Amino acid sequence: MRDLAAQVTSSLLCFPKVTVDALGEDEITLDSVLRGKFTVGRSGLAWLACGPQLEVVHAVTGERLSAYCFSGEGEHPPGVLAARDFSWLKRTGLLVCLEEAQGSMLCLYDLGISRVVKAVVVPGRITAIEPLVSYGGASASTQHLHQSLRWFFGVAAVVTDLGHVLLVDLCLDDLSCSQSELEASDLEVVTKSPAEIPRLREQETRQGRHLCLQLSSPTGTGATALQYIPRTNQLAVGFSDGYLQLWNMKTLKKEYHSQLEGGRVPVYAFTFQEPENDPRNCCYLWAVQSAQDSEADGVSLHLLQLAFSERKCLASGKIFYEGLEYCEERYSQELSSTAFPLRAQTTNTRLLSCQTIEKFRHHPDRDESMNEVASPDTSVSIFSWQVKAYGQGNPSTYIGVFDINRWYHAQMPDSLRTGESLRSCPYLAVWSLDTVVEMTSPCPLLDILVHERSLSRGLPYTSPPPEQFFKPTTYNFGKLHTHINTHTLQEPLDQG
Repeated sequence: MRDLAAQVTSSLLCFPKVTVDALGEDEITLDSVLRGKFTVGRSGLAWLACGPQLEVVHAVTGERLSAYCFSGEGEHPPGVLAARDFSWLKRTGLLVCLEEAQGSMLCLYDLGISRVVKAVVVPGRITAIEPLVSYGGASASTQHLHQSLRWFFGVAAVVTDLGHVLLVDLCLDDLSCSQSELEASDLEVVTKSPAEIPRLREQETRQGRHLCLQLSSPTGTGATALQYIPRTNQLAVGFSDGYLQLWNMKTLKKEYHSQLEGGRVPVYAFTFQEPENDPRNCCYLWAVQSAQDSEADGVSLHLLQLAFSERKCLASGKIFYEGLEYCEERYSQELSSTAFPLRAQTTNTRLLSCQTIEKFRHHPDRDESMNEVASPDTSVSIFSWQVKAYGQGNPSTYIGVFDINRWYHAQMPDSLRTGESLRSCPYLAVWSLDTVVEMTSPCPLLDILVHERSLSRGLPYTSPPPEQFFKPTTYNFGKLHTHINTHTLQEPLDQG
């Protein structure tokens, strides 16, 4: 483990001074929390926010692309809670959730004009947002959605601290007039049959309201995590009590509801992963439990196996799973367990990010007439986290790579057991990022993203390659870090 560290590190790339000044001013005067993430799409953006100030920069060059200061009607301005990249009608923007004294708001922000073009008031405090589609209407592209949703134009899932699970109509077919956060629309929960929605939608739109479907009524138990899985057409929702739900977007039925083995610890994040050529039509969902800022709990990873009756290739070429048969937990890992190198008793562990990278390799010898559905030759999930121990000034930072195909090859163990060495683990590798993070100390680390195109294996010295060549320790990859006033690019290389 100690041998695995970043080998090549670029110099620090500073954000523009105007961006740093704008964020710093809000942090000082409003006592606001600094937030920031890389966007998950291919746009190559990063957003940062402090209080009402939103800054969008290019993830590699650091160039300031857009900025906006949100306004509110009350004494205190709203604060940015989260954002997700979103493209529609050849436009690029962000879905932004704001927190106000009276509640929260979902905004559609257009990067091209640096303005809010849609705004909707949401009950409770928004805890996560997830775009489903950016189009609408009864076309072939919406056949995977419930008939009620096919009348919407652009759909975003929203969950709140009260337990709401909402599917909101973004009304992207009506962009005739811009709508700022000061002119936000109200939501109207749909209880009518799908056939009545067109008339109801027209009526509510004239009155300045957006329709929404409510999958789950508020229970008082906060929803804490949200992810749409296109290949299974499911919406995964995590809650503060450790429960997980899977909703089918074609039927709008709840297909799974159970508490993770980590118990009453909030579900904080998800990432989907698919193995290579599983004949049982199985795919996987990682659910991460973390209390984040709590002194009591750590971070635990839970790998859920989802088995389906059918796996097919759509006309678009995309993989699609249908008919969930069962869902069960197959692997778990505590990131603060004794299998990981900690110098003292852990006081706090927090997740920074998680993502999955897949690579599909063309097989010229494959018989296309067999109509075989392609699967990823490479499928790795990547987790980054920080660990704070007693007597330790700065937290230790790690990045872990889980290769699901090597996990299959290792007979699918249920965990990395106490006493087992990471050095010899064939499916999980962990790198220390302490030397990299020290370059930016004491600036807080906000996010880590691994470049998809940068992931590759080192070249073997012999043919055929030795068994060690297939371990995740042989991966090379580049990654981006976001800090408050710096943005760094590093490339950790294999040490074999």
